[in-house]
Amino acid sequence: MNALEHPTRLWEQITTGFRQACHHRRHGRQAEATNLLEGALPRTIADWSQASPTEPARKKALLLEMFAREQQRVEEAIALQELVTRHCAEELIPSLRAELAAEVRKLVLEQMGPPGGDPGTWLGRDRDFHPAPPKKPRPARIPFDDLPAVIDAVLADQRTGRTDQARPRTAQASEGDPPMAPPSARRAKSCPWS
Repeated sequence: MNALEHPTRLWEQITTGFRQACHHRRHGRQAEATNLLEGALPRTIADWSQASPTEPARKKALLLEMFAREQQRVEEAIALQELVTRHCAEELIPSLRAELAAEVRKLVLEQMGPPGGDPGTWLGRDRDFHPAPPKKPRPARIPFDDLPAVIDAVLADQRTGRTDQARPRTAQASEGDPPMAPPSARRAKSCPWS
């Protein structure tokens, strides 16, 4: 490293350190700003002052100019940041939110169809989805020994034309079966301890 590189590198460290201290102070981080302004920065300024061939009065003027310039840069950067933040909050974010909502709405409609539409189209035309057919009401189960209810159900089927369709379930004997005994007699025969 030649003699001019060393003071230039030190000057860049001073400028960067002071800019950081201004930024910390502007954002309310006083401890960090104080650490830089009272700790590292004075040592770097002393090293630069010893390494620089410039006259002391010129060194002091350069430091004062740099302090004013960097304070101004930090203030301008913060003002720009506030403008960008305000622009984002007032215009950019609502615009992006509206675009995103429109895109989500479009995708939902593509996938599910319009509100109140046919559930079979909810997954889109290119998908294989067939809703289950609506369930037919099952006829009520009639106890087999309730002969009046069985007769009423058969007559109701005949009136509605459901003679070939499902009838109420009853325990019916097939053609080759012997006639069934009343329930009380069947229970007595099936009991092993009687």
